[in-house]
Amino acid sequence: VNAWSTLVKSCHGFIILTPQYNWGYPGDLKNALDHLYFEWRNKPVVVVTYGGHGGGKCGEQLRQVLSGLKMKAIERVVSITLPSEYIRDSSRLTPEHFSGTDSNHGVSFEFLAEADDALAKAVEEFSIALRAP
Repeated sequence: VNAWSTLVKSCHGFIILTPQYNWGYPGDLKNALDHLYFEWRNKPVVVVTYGGHGGGKCGEQLRQVLSGLKMKAIERVVSITLPSEYIRDSSRLTPEHFSGTDSNHGVSFEFLAEADDALAKAVEEFSIALRAP
């Protein structure tokens, strides 16, 4: 816990990327957040969720916890909806998927491009929050 505390204290802010599992976020993330309190206080945070339904439910739950930790959550939540063919496919994203050297196993990754605008705006808000006193 001491190393985790030191690491969190050393950061100016956070971007949390999390999957949505059964309408919630993973237990490991909950444990990582709950083991500390003061270290999170007043730090800006962006929430990026993904899942078969975009992750909105887990994003809502996570924002409640972040509020309880007194973090400065950026208003914009980025939700990435994974297409069902990606969820059913056994492959996972690799650098080759983005370089054009892989066949993508018949799975299109255009769904990632759909989140570009929302993510860019969230990062811009995050950058502003990092500069705020």
